Amino acid sequence: MGELLKKITSQPWVAHLIRANTRFTARMGSAFAGSITYYSVLALVPVVAIAFGLIGLLFADELRAALDDILSGFGPRLTEALRPVLDEGLAGAGAIVGVGGATALYAGVNWVAQLKTAVRAQWRPRFGDLEAKRMIVLETLVNIAILVGLIVMVTATIALSSVATWLADAVIGWLALDGVPGITVLLRLVPLLGSLVLGLVLFAFLFRVLPQTRVRTPAVLKGCVFGSVGLAVLTYLSSTIVGLFTRNAAFSVFGPVILLMLFLNLFARLILFLAAWVATSEQRALAGERSDADAPLEADPEIELEPVVQPMPEPAHAAPGGRGRNPYAARVDWARRERVQIGPEQLDVSYPSEDVKVPQTVAVRSTRIASAVGWVFGAASGIGLGSLVASRLGRRRR
Repeated sequence: MGELLKKITSQPWVAHLIRANTRFTARMGSAFAGSITYYSVLALVPVVAIAFGLIGLLFADELRAALDDILSGFGPRLTEALRPVLDEGLAGAGAIVGVGGATALYAGVNWVAQLKTAVRAQWRPRFGDLEAKRMIVLETLVNIAILVGLIVMVTATIALSSVATWLADAVIGWLALDGVPGITVLLRLVPLLGSLVLGLVLFAFLFRVLPQTRVRTPAVLKGCVFGSVGLAVLTYLSSTIVGLFTRNAAFSVFGPVILLMLFLNLFARLILFLAAWVATSEQRALAGERSDADAPLEADPEIELEPVVQPMPEPAHAAPGGRGRNPYAARVDWARRERVQIGPEQLDVSYPSEDVKVPQTVAVRSTRIASAVGWVFGAASGIGLGSLVASRLGRRRR
């Protein structure tokens, strides 16, 4: 069994998956995906407000007519009480769009920034490297441009998948194509191909503008293809589930929200895992550490891997008598020998020689002198404080 498992894991594509999963796990891929999901949901609230505000602006007359028909069945007293509230809501549609737009822009820019940080964390060779950023104004403008591009492509992909699944029959009815032979199959295949192409463009856009370092083009293209297929599977499964449960009253209330959050989290995980997969096509899973999954990379003469760093020794324990090597001296010596940077700067620590011993008489004399000096300073401080208190009390009596 062990030999069979070793033979399977030695396959290049299996080893590549192992490297990608190792990097995704070691670099907190799940935590980053949860953070991206949070910002995604946060950005959706003002987007919904904008949608309602735009409906109020564009279809104000139609909404008033519909509300009049609805209110006519509640009686005159309730109609008079509700009409001012509804009219005020329609009149404030412009303000809702303005405030919602500003809030959505702020949340969307933060969402793009978090997505960029997460992808770069999976992509760069060393996790501890600092992320280079532009000036805040330029960085914000770039994030806005990325946000607009992502919104357009994701919306188009989801719309095409919806047309190919639960909206297919409705579209056929709207276009009066019921009698056309093969229209159902055609209407399901064409949006599917369109969503695959848009997904490919979406991931190519993400892997072009988000990372700071470049990886070989073939690996990026493969990652884009896998991402397109994965996104199509997610969107089609979501659309199918929505179509199956639209007639369920409980699901119609809570289901879309739960399904949306699940979709956003899985989509974020897909992006980050593919980023780790593309990066580990020519990088070790963990920088400076070798694993069995790195063997296919080491056999490729076109790939230049980072050297493997020797493991850091454990701190030495002190001797029973209290003296002994400083617990961090071994690590400092190892860092100097291997020329490895510990912390932001190379440590340059010098410790007293262990061979130098202080005579007992000198130690006793030093302790007595220190005690005497401390007693003198303490007494002087006490006398000074006592004099200050006495003078204050004397002034109050006068």
